[in-house]
Amino acid sequence: MAAAPIEMGNSFVLLVDLEGKNIWHDEIKIMVEGDKTVIIRYDGGGSNKFDWHQERFDLPLNAYLDAISAVSHNGTLLVSVGKIIPSNTERTINVVKGEPES
Repeated sequence: MAAAPIEMGNSFVLLVDLEGKNIWHDEIKIMVEGDKTVIIRYDGGGSNKFDWHQERFDLPLNAYLDAISAVSHNGTLLVSVGKIIPSNTERTINVVKGEPES
């Protein structure tokens, strides 16, 4: 069962429990739909190879889906999605005096 995305530092983390489903990493498909939805599909682990399960995660607007990675380990799938960090850099713009046209 999927849980809501967890915000951690510079990323969002998605956890999917695959315990007891006997799923290989190459049987897991991660897709991006639209701007902020991640879909995780995997075989249900039964004898029917068409028994696919699907988890959908709607991410916040500051999720950066070009920076996504996934690791499957000991029955847990961990998906990390980067976060867009707003720039807090302050800039000063110099104003120059213009010359009048003749």
